[in-house]
Amino acid sequence: MSNLTNIPLEDNFKTTLSQTWAGWTGTVNVTGTPNFTFPSGITTYIVANPGKSNMQIAEINAYDAGAKTLTVSDITLEKGASVNSTAQSHAVGSEIIISDNYQFWSDIQTVINSKLDDDADWVWDTATTFAWMVAKSLTTAQRTALTWANWMIVYDTDLWVHYQYIGWAWATFATWSTSNASATVAGKVEVATTAESIAGTDTGWTGALMSVLPSDIAANNQSDTFKYAADAEASDTYVIALTPALTAYTTGQKIRFKANTVNTWACTINVNALWVKNIKDRAGNDPVTGLIAANDFVDLYYDGTNFVIDSAPKLATDAEVVTGTAIDTYVTPKQIKDNYWVVDWVVALRDMSAATWTVTYNHSLGRLPKYILVDAIKWGGTASSAISHWVYDWTNNKCSYIKSSDTNSFNSSTYSIYIDASSSNIQNWIIQNLTTTTFDVSWIKIWSPTNDIGLTFKVF
Repeated sequence: MSNLTNIPLEDNFKTTLSQTWAGWTGTVNVTGTPNFTFPSGITTYIVANPGKSNMQIAEINAYDAGAKTLTVSDITLEKGASVNSTAQSHAVGSEIIISDNYQFWSDIQTVINSKLDDDADWVWDTATTFAWMVAKSLTTAQRTALTWANWMIVYDTDLWVHYQYIGWAWATFATWSTSNASATVAGKVEVATTAESIAGTDTGWTGALMSVLPSDIAANNQSDTFKYAADAEASDTYVIALTPALTAYTTGQKIRFKANTVNTWACTINVNALWVKNIKDRAGNDPVTGLIAANDFVDLYYDGTNFVIDSAPKLATDAEVVTGTAIDTYVTPKQIKDNYWVVDWVVALRDMSAATWTVTYNHSLGRLPKYILVDAIKWGGTASSAISHWVYDWTNNKCSYIKSSDTNSFNSSTYSIYIDASSSNIQNWIIQNLTTTTFDVSWIKIWSPTNDIGLTFKVF
C-alpha cells in the first residue's frame, strides 16, 4: 500500500540563494527558510529558477532555520512531459520556491490508485477505450461477514454474482446494469407494451417493474377496457371476468357487460368470482322480464348493496308501440302521436226492425282497446235523421244524440247508442265484453223502428 508522504507543507513559499548552488544533492544556502518543522519521514519539493531554462526540481528532507540551509536528497525528479531534472548551475539570488509541481500531482495519482485496493484484488483496466473496474472478490462467507455499508459492491466468487448492499440488504445485479427500482429505491424500470398495460402486468421479462406510457393510459381510459367483459352463462345469473381482475366491490363502481341471455325477472351478476350481487332497476326493483335482452350491452353501477342498471333503454319500434311489447324500450312523444292513436274502423249496417240481439265485432289491434268511439246515423222511416255519438271508456256507456223529432241534443249515461225515432220507436245499444280481438254490442228495440241504421266503430 502506498502512502502520500511527499506533500507541500507551506505552499508557494519563496526565497533566494545566498550562495551559488551547482544542483547536486547536499546543502543549499538560502536567504530565508519556511516557518515549519519537518515531521519525521516527511519530504517535500523545491523548484529552483521556476520557468527558466535551468529550472530544476529537487526533493528536500530537512532544513536548518538558524543556518538557513536546505538539505537536498534527490535531484532526478520529473519536471513534466516525461523529462527528468538534472543538475543545473544556479547563481546567487536565484529564486527558490516550495510548490505543487508535476511530481506532487503524480504522487497523488499513484496514491489514489493504490488506495483502491489494499489487498491487490481490485483491478483497473486502462488499456481499452472505457476503463473498467473489477469489484472486490469475496466468498459468500466473507461477504456476509463484512461490516456492511449501503452502496458497497462485492463479487461473490462462490455464486459468480455481483452484489450491492442497498436498502439494508444484499441485492444481486448485473455487472453492466442498474438495479431494479422499488417503492423505496430508485432504479431501472421496463416500458410496458399495450397488451401488458391492459392486462395489468407489474413485472416485465427483465425482472424490472413496468412503466406505462401516457399514450397507453389515455387509450385504455378511452376504450373502457378495464371495466368491460362479456357474459357466457346460459341463464340470467350473469358471470363476467374483468382484466385485470377486480379485487373488491366499491360504492360508485361502474362496469359494463354483454348479456348472453335475456333476464326473467330477478337476476344477478358475479364479477371475478367476488360475490353474487342482485341487479336492480333505478327504482330498486327487480328488473321486469326482458328488460335485459340477449346480446344487450348493460351498464351497471354498484350502490353499496346491489348493482343498478344505468344504461339507457332502446327506442321502441312503431310496431312495439302499437302492440305494447319490448318493455326494455322507451317511446318518444312523436311515436305516441303517430302510433298510440292508431284506430281500427269497424263499419256495420243493421236493420232496426230486427229483434233484440247481441253481435260480436272483430278489431285488429292485437291488444285491449283503450277507447271505442261509436257513431250511429239513422235516416228515413220512423227514425228520420237520428244521430248518436258515443265513447266507451271501459266503465261507462255514454253518448250524445239528436232526436229526429227535435233540433236539440241530449245525453245518455246508460247507453252507447240511442236512436229516438218518432212515436217513441227507440233502439238502445251498449258495448261490453272487450278482448284483444273482439267486442260485443247488444241492443234493445222498443216499439217498432224501421229501416237500417249505419254504425261506425273507431277502436283505439
